[in-house]
Parts: sequence; C-alpha cells; structure tokens
Amino acid sequence: MVNPQLLFMKQVLRKREYYLILHLDENKVRNILSKLMHALINGYQWLRKPFLWAALQIWILCASIATQGQLYYDYYNSQNGLSQNSVYSITQTNDGFMWFGTQEGINRFDGKYFTKVLVNYNKQDVNEMDYGEFSKLINVLFHDSNDWLWVGTAKEISIYNRYKNKFFKPGFIYKNFGIPLDANIVQITELNRQIWVLTLNKGLFCYDLKYKKMMDVKCENPISKKIIAIQKDSHGNLWFCDSKEVYQQINGTFIAQKKISQAIGTSGIANMTIINKDLWIINGNRKILFFQIGPNEIGPVKYFTKEFQGKASISDANTIHQSSKDIMWIGSRSGGLLKINLQNHQYESLTDNTDRPTLNTKFVLSFYTDKQNITWVGLSGGVLKFDHKDTKIELWKSQANDQKIATDNNILSIYSQNDRDFYMGTMTGGLLHLNWNRKEYQYYLPTNIGSKLSESKNIYEIIGGENNLIWMATWGGLYSFNTLTKQFFEYKDFDDEQTLLLCSIIKLKQSNKILLGGYNGGLRLFNIDTKRFEKFRIRYRF
Repeated sequence: MVNPQLLFMKQVLRKREYYLILHLDENKVRNILSKLMHALINGYQWLRKPFLWAALQIWILCASIATQGQLYYDYYNSQNGLSQNSVYSITQTNDGFMWFGTQEGINRFDGKYFTKVLVNYNKQDVNEMDYGEFSKLINVLFHDSNDWLWVGTAKEISIYNRYKNKFFKPGFIYKNFGIPLDANIVQITELNRQIWVLTLNKGLFCYDLKYKKMMDVKCENPISKKIIAIQKDSHGNLWFCDSKEVYQQINGTFIAQKKISQAIGTSGIANMTIINKDLWIINGNRKILFFQIGPNEIGPVKYFTKEFQGKASISDANTIHQSSKDIMWIGSRSGGLLKINLQNHQYESLTDNTDRPTLNTKFVLSFYTDKQNITWVGLSGGVLKFDHKDTKIELWKSQANDQKIATDNNILSIYSQNDRDFYMGTMTGGLLHLNWNRKEYQYYLPTNIGSKLSESKNIYEIIGGENNLIWMATWGGLYSFNTLTKQFFEYKDFDDEQTLLLCSIIKLKQSNKILLGGYNGGLRLFNIDTKRFEKFRIRYRF
C-alpha cells in the first residue's frame, strides 16, 4: 500500500483558475496526469468544455474518497525483532511499553525495538516462579489497575515485576489469591474491582481486590470447567459464557439466558463480547449473531451477514474487538480481519483497498487498543498496528506580546497531567505554560529567589509531583514550581557540583525520591521529604 500523497494540480481554463486536490496513490496520480498531459498536448477540444471539466473533477474527487477507505497499518514480525511470530496476547503498561505474548515467551516493544524477556530466577526465594520452566505459549497478558502485569499460560499464572525482571506467585502480591495448579488460562481481566480468571480446564475464579480474598462464584448451574469469556455491559452487569450457555449475573448469581441459548442451538459458543448495548456471539459454526441487551430484557437475535454490508466477508470468525464507540473488528482463522463501522453498518477487509501484498497469514489470534487509540492485531505471522489515517500535526508557537520576557520557541521538554495545561521547558525563556483549550500562554522565571537567571532559564526536563508541584532539571540546579501559586523553589548544594548543570530527572517508583543526572557526569538523589541531596550508590551492574 503506497502512502497517499497530497498533490496540487493547477489548471487554467478560459482565464479562470481551478485547484484540484488529489488524495491518490502514486500510480493513480501518474496515470491521470499522463492522460491529461496527452490530451492537452494534442489539443483535444473536449477539454475546453466546462461541463466535461466538472465531470473530470467529480471523477477525481470520487477516486479520492475511495482511497479514504484504506486500512493503513504497520507490520512487525521476527525480522523486526519479535522473538516468535504467533502473537496470542497483547497489552500496554502505564509507562507506554507494549507487551506481546508469543509461542516463545514475552516481548516488550518500545516503539522501535523488541526486547525478549529473559529468565532471572532465584530459586532460594519461595515467592518467585521460574520463567524458564513456564509453558512458553503466553495465552494472556493483562495489566491491572495496581500496575501489575499478569501472565497466563497453558499451565501457569503469575505476576511479572517488570522493574526487577522477576515472576512472582500471585499470592505474594495479592494476599490469599489462589487457583488450582495446571490451570489453562484463557482470560484475566478486572471488573468491578475484582480480578477474574477464566480457564479452559478448571472453571471460573474471582479475587476481590478490596477484601483481599477469593470469592465464591454463584451460578444457578454447576459451572463448566471450560469458560470462554466474561464481559461487563453498560448497566454494570456481568456476563460470562462457557461453550454452551450464556449467563448474566442477577443479584449476585449468574443465570442462564435461555433466549440466547435457543438462538445459538446445538452449535455451541466459540467467543462472546459486549459492544455498546449489544451482546455478540461467535457460534460453533463460526457464524456471528448479536442481541440488544437492556436492564431487564434481551432483544431478538440479529445476524451480522444480514445487518452489515461490505465487499468481502469471512466465514470462520475467531474473535471480536471494539476499538472505539463506532468501530469494531472481527478476526478470523483463515480470512484475515474486518473493520466494521457501527454507525453506517459498513465493513471493509484488510485487502479491500490496498496495494500492499497480502500477508502470509490470515489467522487472527488477538486484539488490543492502546491509550493512543492505536489498534494492535496479533497474527499467527506477526503483528499489525493500525493508526489513525487522518492524524494531523498542528503547529503552535508563542508570538511576541507585551510581556517583558522575550518569547522562546526552543522547547526542550513538555509535561502535562490533564492534556489541557502544558508546561514546557525552554532554552532561554524559562518555564512556558500553555492552556491549549484557550490558546493562552505565559512565561515564568524564578526571579523571586535570587538565582542566576541565565542558568535557571535552561529547563531541560520536567516531571510531575504531588501538591500541585512540578519538578525541573535546569542548568542552574533543581527547581520546583507550584502550578497554583506560580511560585518557584530552588534546591542546590554549591559544595556538590553534581547538583548543578542538571539535564535529566525521574521520580523513583518505590520511594519519595528523585534521581537526577547532569553534565558533570554523576547522579544524585533528592529526598522530597527532607529536601536534601544524597549520593547515589550503584548496587547492581548494568
């Protein structure tokens, strides 16, 4: 698929100028321009007819609109560093890293490079688990609200501490957690402050994060050993399904929904999900059906093939995923994937409008939509990354105004906690605050603390803190800024050159300390509570 280019063609007709904006791929543009140049050179009379010019412009516009249906994606596989190409699970952690579970273990992706998680096991620690002995097929990766990364395989369940590169028994992190050994994990999720674990051979399990204990799962029927999926609807009700029945939790007990079971028949259930107000089912024959679900009722069954239209379809659906309110995806075992618009009930396949060669595999194993609304698709042959086609870059820069401080658009660092107020460190202008909604900005300098302004104006990095503070590494040392009072505070030790000429700053996760790095070649810790600097002692070799 050739990336579309925005081309401008200026046409002159009867002393009037027309501008056509072509949003076409290179081959189509080259073909159109070739025909137009041939016609102009040979003096074709029809080109002088205004209505034919209008028709030509409409045709070009239609071709442009057609290209907007393309699915734009990046493709990663073992040639890009992925340790193995079958990607069964995907998640993202708070630090922005993407994690991929494959047939050969876990991979971390930083946006450019893949890093395989390696064994780091201390057999003397009874709370650790030996990753080297794990089943290497990673069925599930799940990041919970407490920033822990869960790992589920065909035989194990563990929690990965990505800061120490250690795998721990879940009961070490969450007191009283426990499920049977050799459980084949197929889903781990957090719903209503409870961790739910679904298995293919041991049943369904629930751990309450508030009460720190395993909870009994109440069901009107004996719970099957093979659980397929669990979901929460827009009313806060939980639903789960095994291979035969769909259950809704009513007053704390899961009740079988006979209306859905009758519609499914004897084919069974391959997958289930809830999208907006509809419960979607992939039955055992790989057909797709859905029901509208209300607080106290279930609507009539509807079929995907009757309610949605597109150029191509798939006959063996495997999984369903919602990436936004209006967009859902269907992945198959051999037919690739579909992107569905829930508003206009239209869908498109990966190969509908693309010039890129067909991928080697069309077996879709997993989906995940990250915090940037990028949808990742795990295949049996790599990973697809679908980004917004209509992403645009908007330039903002400060303009000269009546402030005494000169404007400075040399931005060294940016920090925002709410995506509305941006605090930027500049080269010579100090701290720049921009309110993006109002497009209002203000420069601030620490003039009230007697510091050397030529040094403190160089703000190289900014991080957030508590009590309305942000922390800054500057050429003049460490500073904090209160975003409410607009007041600076200065912290430095003139007897220690490592507290000056700072260029890097990070808040340590396990303590109330800040790690600082500078151009003098050393590291220092700053204790936020005592407001004192400490020497940084390296305990590990890197």
